Amino acid sequence: MAHGVFISENCSYTTDASKIRSAINPVAALDNGTAVTLSALATGERELWTAALATASTAVADIWVVTTPELIYDESKRYTLADFYNGINDSATEKVPMRVVKLEKGDIFGLTAEVLSAVPTAGKGIKPAADGKWTVGTAASGDFAKCIGVTTNDGLTYYSFEAL
Repeated sequence: MAHGVFISENCSYTTDASKIRSAINPVAALDNGTAVTLSALATGERELWTAALATASTAVADIWVVTTPELIYDESKRYTLADFYNGINDSATEKVPMRVVKLEKGDIFGLTAEVLSAVPTAGKGIKPAADGKWTVGTAASGDFAKCIGVTTNDGLTYYSFEAL
């Protein structure tokens, strides 16, 4: 099964580290590009937050996006970006961190179809859904981002969005 891929096309967090956090994922395996919220620091931690899936009712200002760098653990196997996902943190003793970022109005980013409820066209808006995907719909007030185009790179199709 292919997993979601996130691409930073022109995002403010790449030059402002205050928009980057490390979080643990206690809910389920998550793809990059998934919308989450951060609740509190993990027990005993000072820089590791606890994440939860964002929902359609989550305020745009509270949404963070999973963007963990894709790691290839076994060089003898051929992996693609779409093979990578963020494992669940199921151990109280060993925390498995993932990277989450805060996107700001005007940031441009790309997502693959694996984290979208439908194939978007230019002008369509997206909101987080409780299953970790983004719901694609007609542009409406409260959308997180709007689709501005499609790009293909290394065999992957990215739908480009502008954060609202």
